[in-house]
This record gives sequence, C-alpha cells and structure tokens, in this order.
Amino acid sequence: MTAASAPLAAPACEACGRRDAPARCSRCLSVWYCGPDCQRSGWRAHKSICARAAAAADREAEGQGTHSEGFGTSSASSSRPRKAPLEGWVEGAAAEKLLAKLPSAGRGKTVGEASVLAFCQSHAYLDALGEALSWQLSGDDPERSGKLANKLWERMGFEPIPPERHKYSLLHATPEASAPAPTPPAKMPPFAAAPSDEPYSEIPRRHALEFVGHRCPVIDAKGALSPNTMQELRKYMDIRNPMPCVIKNLPLFQRSVDSWDVEYLAQHMGDQLYHTFASSRDEKRFAYFFDERNEGGYEAPPIAEACKMTFKEFVQKQRDPKDGRAYYLQTPVLRYEGDQVTCAKFDERLEADLHAMDNKMMQQLAELGSFGPISRNQLFVSFSDFMTAIHYDQQHNLFLQIRGAKRFLLFDGALLPAVYAYPSHHPLDRKARLDLENPDFERFSKARALKGRGVEAVLERGDILFMPMSWFHHVHSVGAENVSLNWWFYDSGVLFEPSKVLWPLSPPSLVEFSRHVEYFIAEQLGPINVGRFVAWWLGRGPGALDSLLLDRWRLMRNYVMQRLALLPGEAGRSVLAMLDPLRWRDLAISPAPPKALQGLQDEHHVQGLLEGLSELSMGLFRCSMTGQAFRGLGRAIDEIPREKLRMFLECSEELLVLLRDHTDWKGEGEKSEAQVPPKGAFLFNREEAKRAPLAISRGLGDLCDLAAASRVVVTTVDNGFFANWLQVLDARLFAGEAAAVEPAWVLTGNEREFNYGEAGDDVFAGLFEALTPEPASASATGVCAEPHMVRNRQNLLLVNVFRGRFLQGPWAKSRRRLYSDAAKKIFRPCKAALTARDEALASVHRAPGAPLIGVHKRVDNPGTARMQLAQVMPCTAAYIRAVKTLAARRAGSAAAAEAAVVVLATDDEGAVAAFREAFGERLVFRGEARRCAGGIDPQSRLPIEVHGQSGNRLTIADARDCLIDALLLAACDAFVHADSNVTIAAGIMNPDTEAVQVRDLVPDAQAAGEWPGYRRCRLPI
Repeated sequence: MTAASAPLAAPACEACGRRDAPARCSRCLSVWYCGPDCQRSGWRAHKSICARAAAAADREAEGQGTHSEGFGTSSASSSRPRKAPLEGWVEGAAAEKLLAKLPSAGRGKTVGEASVLAFCQSHAYLDALGEALSWQLSGDDPERSGKLANKLWERMGFEPIPPERHKYSLLHATPEASAPAPTPPAKMPPFAAAPSDEPYSEIPRRHALEFVGHRCPVIDAKGALSPNTMQELRKYMDIRNPMPCVIKNLPLFQRSVDSWDVEYLAQHMGDQLYHTFASSRDEKRFAYFFDERNEGGYEAPPIAEACKMTFKEFVQKQRDPKDGRAYYLQTPVLRYEGDQVTCAKFDERLEADLHAMDNKMMQQLAELGSFGPISRNQLFVSFSDFMTAIHYDQQHNLFLQIRGAKRFLLFDGALLPAVYAYPSHHPLDRKARLDLENPDFERFSKARALKGRGVEAVLERGDILFMPMSWFHHVHSVGAENVSLNWWFYDSGVLFEPSKVLWPLSPPSLVEFSRHVEYFIAEQLGPINVGRFVAWWLGRGPGALDSLLLDRWRLMRNYVMQRLALLPGEAGRSVLAMLDPLRWRDLAISPAPPKALQGLQDEHHVQGLLEGLSELSMGLFRCSMTGQAFRGLGRAIDEIPREKLRMFLECSEELLVLLRDHTDWKGEGEKSEAQVPPKGAFLFNREEAKRAPLAISRGLGDLCDLAAASRVVVTTVDNGFFANWLQVLDARLFAGEAAAVEPAWVLTGNEREFNYGEAGDDVFAGLFEALTPEPASASATGVCAEPHMVRNRQNLLLVNVFRGRFLQGPWAKSRRRLYSDAAKKIFRPCKAALTARDEALASVHRAPGAPLIGVHKRVDNPGTARMQLAQVMPCTAAYIRAVKTLAARRAGSAAAAEAAVVVLATDDEGAVAAFREAFGERLVFRGEARRCAGGIDPQSRLPIEVHGQSGNRLTIADARDCLIDALLLAACDAFVHADSNVTIAAGIMNPDTEAVQVRDLVPDAQAAGEWPGYRRCRLPI
C-alpha cells in the first residue's frame, strides 16, 4: 500500500469508515484505508473484490478489458465507456506496470524521454503525458516520442463529450492519412522604392517602410475576364495557398467607377441611417470594436466610436471641422442570405446602378477561388489620410476602388504572433496590438520578424484587390475623397469546415485552427482563463492553485497537444506559435468581468465545497468534467449563496448514491421502464441512471437563472397539493432575497390531480394569507418585469422515489432548517387551517410527559406503492408497531409510552378503525377528511385514491385537509412515515421534530399489497 496524492474528495476507510483515509490498496486502487492495520483487518472481505478489480484494470490497460460503471463517464450523454478516474491512477503497482511496458524500457534515453519517465516515477502522469506530447510536437525522434505519447494517452487521455466536439471545430477533425503535398505559394515581386511620378507618392505612408518587402503582383485584365486572365489569376487564387493580387481594368462594376463620387452618393442614398465611425481628426484612425463579444472581460476602449447617421449628415460633419472629429462610413449595401438579397434604402437611380454589377463575372471569380456563398457588399467612404488599423477578416475579399486610392500593407496570417493579434474573446478580436505606424520593438520584440515581410499594394480608381481570408491588412486612404466597394465571400468549407477541409491545412486554415483552440479552452475553462492558461502552458506562468483546477488544466493542455501532434509536418508547431502567450500579456481585465461563462476559479475553493461528496467529486465534478459542468459550477458558486448551493449538492450526492446502489449497471436485469422490476432486482436501468449527472448540471443552470431573477412566477404541476407546495418552496429558497415569488395557482378547470375547486378559483388564496409586500409586477420605470417561470421542482431529492431520502441522512437536519426558513417567508396558513389543527390537538387529553407521536398512513394502491423506494407500501399493522416502538423510544418511562397521544394523518379509510382499536381515546384524527379504500378500480384499472382521480372534482376544503394533516404532524414530537410529500412538508414546517421511516422501525414490515403488472414511476431526469 502506498501513500496517495491528494484526492478530489475525502475518501472513507474501507475498514473503519473514517474520512480522509490517506492511502489506498495498491493492487486494485479501488478502496482506501487509514493504514496497514485497517488494510489487514479488512483484507478478508476485500480479497475477492481486489482480485477481480485488479484483473479488470490490467485488461483495460491492454485496451481489451471491461470498464467500471457508474457516474465517472464524462457525461450522461456520452456512450464512451468509463475509464478509471484520472485522479486515482497515480501510485504503486500501476506505475511499475506502465514503466515496464513503455517502448523505451531498457534503452538509452533521450532528454525528452528521460523527462517523461521522471514524471512517471514521481506519479505525475498527467505531466508525463504532457511532456511526451511536447517531445512529439518538437519533431525530435518522432517514432519513439509518438510511441511513448500513445502509450500514456491510452491510459491518461481525455476526450470531450460529443456535444463539445463541435462540428465547426478543426481541433476535433481527423487529418487525412494520404493528403497531397502542400501547394507552394506564388512568388511576390520584390519591393523597390516608388518612382517620384507614382500617384500619391507625395503622401507619406502610415506604416514603417522597413516592414515592406514585396509589391503586390498586378494583373491587367484588359477589359475582360479572358482565359489568359483566368490563368494568371489561378496561381494567386489557389485555395490551398491563396495570395493577394491587384487586378486592373476588370469591369466588375463599371457604373460605380464611372459615377459614384461623394456628391452622387449624397444625392441618391436617401435618409437611411448608415454605420459610421468617428475618430480624432488628428489621428484619423479607425477599427471595428465588438463589445458584445467581450467574453474575456477585457478593459479596452474602442479605437473609434460607432455611430449612425444619414449620408448627408456624414458629409456635412466631415466638412465641418468644429467638432474635431473625422468620420468614416462603412455600411452594408447588399446582404445575401440564400436566395434573398436585401438592399439598403437607396433611391431608384442607385438601385438601378446595383443591377449593373456583372454578377456572372463575380461568380466566375468566386468559382476560380473556390469561394463559398457571397456574404455582402460593403461600401467604404472616407477622406484623405484615413487609416484602418491592421486586422484580418474571416472571409475572402474582392475590393474595388471607386474614387481616390488606398495603400495596403498585407501580411500572411502565419505572422499572427509577430503582429500580436488580440485574443478571440477580446472586443478587438482579429486586430493587432502592434501599431505599424509607430512600432514599439522593445515591447513587441517578435514584430521584428515582420521587417521585409509585408506586401504593399496601391489601389487606384477601378482597381480590384483580391485579399484571401486570414491575411492581415493595414489600409491607408489617400486622395481628397475615397470611395470603395467590396464583395465578401464565406468559406466554401475547404478551409474552415472539418468535413470538407483540404489536407494538409493551408495557412488560412491554420489561423482558424488556432482560433478553435482558443474557443475550446474558453469552453472548457472559461474565456477569462484562456490567457492565464496559455501563459502557464507555453510561457511558464503560474497555474491554478486548486488541485482539481490544475489537473483540469493539465487535461486540456494534453488534449490540445495530442490534436496538434496529429497534424502533419510543421502545422502543429505553427499553431503553437500562434498561441504565443505574449498576445495576452498586459491586457487589462475588468475588475468585475462577466461571470456567466467563466467557469471555476481558485477563489471558489472548490475542494472545500465538494468535501465529503465523493459521488459528485469523482463523478460529475472532477477534473475531466464536461465544459458545461465546469462553467455551471463556477457560475453557481458566484450566484447562489454557498450554504444553499452546498445543500443542493448534498441532495444531488444522495440521489447519485441511490442510483449507484439501485441501478443495474451491467444491464443484466429488466431493461424496460414500463415494467416493474422483479422482487429483489435493481430498480433502475443503466441508461436512465446515466442521465442523472446531466440533470444535475442543468439543474445548477436553472438555479442560477432563478437566483438572478427579480420576479418569479411558479406555475402549477398537475399533481398533488404538496407537490405544488414544494415547487413553490423550492423557488422561494433559491430565488434572490429581494425577488418576488408569485404562486400561480388559479385553476383552469382542466386539471386532473390539482383540481381543488372550479375554473378561476385561486387555491393559494384559499389556503394562505396574502403575500406581503405584494409581488412587484413592474420595474421602477413602470415597465412590467419579464418573470422567470418555474414549472418544476429544482431539487431532485424532492421528487419521485428519491423523496424518501429527504428526511434521512447526515444532512437532513440542515436542509430541513433551510427550507423551513424559506417556508416562513411565503406560506402563512389561513386562520381556518390553524384553528382546525388546534381544535384537533385539544380534542384529546395529553398526560404530562406523554409523547405526541404522529403517523402518516398512505392508502395502498399501485400509484402510492411505486413511489416508494421499496416499491411496496407497508401494511397498517406495521405502522401501528412502528408508532409503539417510536413512543417507547421517545418516552421517559413505560407508563409515559403507554400514555402517548397518536396523531393519525391518513387518506386510508381502513386504517382508522385499526388505529382506534390500537390507541383508543389517545388517537387524534379528523373524521371530516375524505378517505378511500385504495386498491384498483375494476373498470378503469386505475389506482383508487381521493386525490388525482378523473371525474372526482375536489374542493379547496380537500386541499385544506391536506394542509391541516401536515400541520398536525409538524406539531408532534416525532412522526412515523412512508415516502410522501405530506411528511416532507411536515418535516420542513417543524425542522426539530423527529421523522422516522416506518421500515427503519419495523424492518420486517409486511407489504400491504402486491401490484404486479403496474409500471413504476419514470425518473424525472
């Protein structure tokens, strides 16, 4: 037996039950002990289990064995078999077995291999795998490094669940084994100083000349898209390695070149408001700013202010220097969505101009470049010396210069690290941090790699620039007025779409691949953690302090590196370079970043929150949890008071324990939900039980939404009275303290079970005092707040067969008290109910010292029986024995026990006579309440019950009887119960009363009846 590294939850000793057992069995790794003494004392019982578990682990290590079942899978929806928990496989015999099987055993070791084995020997297997993958990515001895990485990956690899392997993401695509060699790029002409007679040569560049190394090639179309022109363009518009080029004398939209100056546009663009950007008249510097995409919580002022104005206002403001600002209009002209084309609100003249576009020529160019569908035409209107900061687009661009001229400086997307591109979750996404006009090489040292790498293009009137997607471009407007129009095209799938992408990946595909890595990390760790994670991974920055979080970071690192290692040639290393941590360095984060999607942080103290919750911490909330669970738990810690969140997790833990112990994980028993399991069989089948973790994870999200709502409306569920009572209570507990919670209990007349009155009756108003203060229906502005609707109970331990555990277990007392505090805020029983309770209790004399014992006896029928975890209702005699046993336990003497007063709350008419006979005048019960005999209706074959019977319309008085029964039970010193909502409510109304399950007092209780052929209730998950 060996000492273990810190587990994710406090394990219990298999022998003595003590928490925080420090070591585990080194043979099977499945149980924990306090030390050698406990292991020896428990060996007899553990011996046979250990042998089977160890054998299964060995088979799994060889890739051919079975896998253990339970909640350790990545998600309930995952069909992948569960591997042994990653956090557990860290010591003893497992390490020695691995080292013996490594392909390098007994050979001379390289530096990389030695580093991997050093991690293995210290049991840091996640780091060992990371080191092996890093060695493989380096390209040093790929055969040996690949074998070593693959061997470790078999045991320690992480795979995201299918819904998180998004179809759009290149990260999860599998490279083709026999991809053709990459196409060499077309050569760019070398740059030479511009002759003095070149147009606009007198206007200084707004980029450093040292960046320029090439001139953009120019193709003269000579007025038509001829075969020769097409042949010339093909080498630049090759989709496998596209390069920019300038096309002259191509009449793609000649009418705009002939007519569209600023005055003409002002006459015909109408009074529509157009997208415009405003900048300082001194700087004339512009760029898009996407504040709605700022999921990373960055502090970043926009480079230019976005505004809207008519075209005439735009021209007037530009010509009037009083406000000190320059204006750049950039607005869509035509939008293309399938077969629909949407035009801006131009006059007839300008619309006629748009019809003069040569769409056939445009389509020929699109086919030549393997473009996807056209996205839109964008109009750009600026003036002399305006500059658009360096950025790249995710669409192919045909850019037509209509008036004036533009000077472009272009860089291949592979130079992304050298321009220090902003992160994908920054509002300046796809733009560069580097200022090409005034480069700071001290701060951005890698920018020196840009020297001599830029491609300069000067676009004059009538010229068209082809800019491939993912090429960085810095744009300088020259000339008194500047008008341009472009055609943006989506990718056809061959660059970005995993199912169509061309292998090996082209430079634009690698840029997109790097973005998909950022998206994946953001989804799995939270956008705010991406920079910190990359700095830890590639920049040796500090990692997470919490051990669970740090292990998760290791898993994400390993997964990304394993995907990069699959890329052929230099591609993986190119993507790594694009993830340079310097891109995130010194970026300011808001003091209050958005929390909804950020995931777990060190300050959340996750280990403390999950302490003692072994099924959750080794099942749902472990380092390999789904991204949804990771973010959901982080959001829940931020938004739900910790005491309430811990209570919800404790209830979820108990639910998982019930499923663990009552599920046919091997699939050997009854599979159909519609059938009752045979006696002694498992209650749940594997597939339905595996949905529980996902239900818990979704439940956390629902609780967060509820906690954030200012107004909550709780609708009725067509179920019994106390099912709805608990639903309202659940909402009140988890809603914010200032939130208005409104029970919507007005009947429609169509209810089958919750039918306490006629259509239009307000059941809540008939049973409880009005809520004070009245629920706020409008905000301070007078606008009605949109309510958050609650249609089900949030706590799964309050529903179905699980509810019997609510009043039991080590955490029962604390959760009853939490719910009791919430109940006092919303449920104040009406005077009639309280009076009826008091009169019933006063009807029987209670001797001094005599205990007051309650009992809730449900009628027996298939419906009530199948809501019990045991699937049967105990007989009446068992209840009477249980009451006597509990009275004796509560009383100070035999005489006091004999004098115990018994409160009977029941809907079983046959039980009344039996309890009268047993307790005589010491029995308290309300004779006016409706009761029935139970069993099955011979005609309808439905269970016979007072509540929930078709055609049996009840009244508010019947609901009041239910409420009075619960109030009576809550007034007792202790009560006996089966699993029911009434007893849960009573236990909440008085959290100090003792609630005891009848079978805990009478283990050999006989069943009241057997109901073969009736299906059990389906799980609400």
